[in-house]
Amino acid sequence: MSSYLIADSGGTRTDWCFINANCACHYFETESYHPDNWSDNFFARTAEYWKEYPEMRASKLFFYGAGCLKESNALRQESIFKEIGFSDVTVLSDLHAAGIACLGDKSGKVAIMGTGSVLFDWQDGSVQNVVGGRGHELGDEGSGYYFGKLIHQAHILNRLTEEQNRIFVELVDLSAINDNLKSGLSHIAYLLKDHNNIFDQFHRINSKAFYTKHLKQSGTKSIHVIGGYAYHHASIIREELNKYDVQIVKILKAPISELVERIVALNE
Repeated sequence: MSSYLIADSGGTRTDWCFINANCACHYFETESYHPDNWSDNFFARTAEYWKEYPEMRASKLFFYGAGCLKESNALRQESIFKEIGFSDVTVLSDLHAAGIACLGDKSGKVAIMGTGSVLFDWQDGSVQNVVGGRGHELGDEGSGYYFGKLIHQAHILNRLTEEQNRIFVELVDLSAINDNLKSGLSHIAYLLKDHNNIFDQFHRINSKAFYTKHLKQSGTKSIHVIGGYAYHHASIIREELNKYDVQIVKILKAPISELVERIVALNE
């Protein structure tokens, strides 16, 4: 078997798995490789990192990335990886990774509820009828970012309860939000994940916003969901969407394991 390097890159981080010729798997993480991140400094830092892994650079790279549904971004990512030293590169979107992980060769509706949010149809191995995915500045209802935005606004407007505000100030680094708004707000949901009961209403508002913006118009009744935000707050999201007769068939935290299983199975 050939060696493979599989990557799933979202808005917060990139999950990787290197599969060597003996089918041994090595999982690791890096920062997000979103197309918006490729400044000169980011490229230099990334190129230096991959110099340490010539065996991985010589493998077949399958990169599934947020922002790569847009063809120009996918082509740019491919060009960057080749400049870094990868020779055999396939770039697809994180929507493709979600579709493969949730449904494989079957068809259905898939939602990503991670740093950002989007809904799409997965049919015949392709992404169709995309709803949302406009980015954090225009939408992302139902995402970790949107939850953080709701909480942060409530804090600024003094609308948190005394208990909520105490926990928020204790766990959330406000300077991180000032330094990087998107990253800072997206991380709030993870920081507060052990206090779901305290911030229950904000998760419900977020879930309702996801239904209104992504599901209501199409009359969707059954979805597969992938993403860290949905995974860590699954019970609340399931309960809220059930109010609108929407069933969540499955929730996955990330697609990397399923992507690896698919590659290994195809080469057995």
